[in-house]
Amino acid sequence: DLSPLAILVANAELHEETAKNLGHDCLSANFRYANERERTVAFVAASVITQLTGGRFYAPEHEDWFDGNDALEAAQELMQPLELHVLAMEQHIPTLEQWRQELKVAGLDFDLPPESDLRAAAGFFPVLSRRGATGFAFSLSPAEYVVGGDLFPADEAPREVFKMTAAANFRFAEGRPAAAAAVAAAVFARMTDGYVYNPRKASFSSGPEALELARSSETEDGGP
Repeated sequence: DLSPLAILVANAELHEETAKNLGHDCLSANFRYANERERTVAFVAASVITQLTGGRFYAPEHEDWFDGNDALEAAQELMQPLELHVLAMEQHIPTLEQWRQELKVAGLDFDLPPESDLRAAAGFFPVLSRRGATGFAFSLSPAEYVVGGDLFPADEAPREVFKMTAAANFRFAEGRPAAAAAVAAAVFARMTDGYVYNPRKASFSSGPEALELARSSETEDGGP
């Protein structure tokens, strides 16, 4: 909704001094939401309006003000796809059945034919977890597609990463798919002596480290 700043001041949503600095003739475009997905959409929409109007954007969860450019940059970061990459040696990549057997121990099972060729597989992988059906997108690519990117934190990467020749790529939604993908990536990394690269956090974890992190998350949210 759109409202004058005076209404926000009267509802104690905006400090009177802040309203005075912005100008009492200003209007406020207000976004309200019910869940995290709606918050993301509201943040993007508010950022675009800020850029179009030359206005200022206040995000209460950040306790900060953004101009148009900063707001759009924050929105783009928020809309980055959730993904993980396992950097490994091509010759160490397991078959789907070998991966399936290891994942069963971790509480996951692929809903795919056991004869499927993992090296040729690409697309959505249905997964059965302790809490029901979920899944993630999976593909294999040459490692340089990940390591060679402009945003890749080369200075922080373990030296072994630059010897890797393959990347197993996982894309997923928040919640249960993210938990399942974290376990699947960690098990894949452990089997291949690879590293899990999280582009959002610019972090690297060995297979055992990534699996420990994934299990910690399972304990907090009840499992994948």
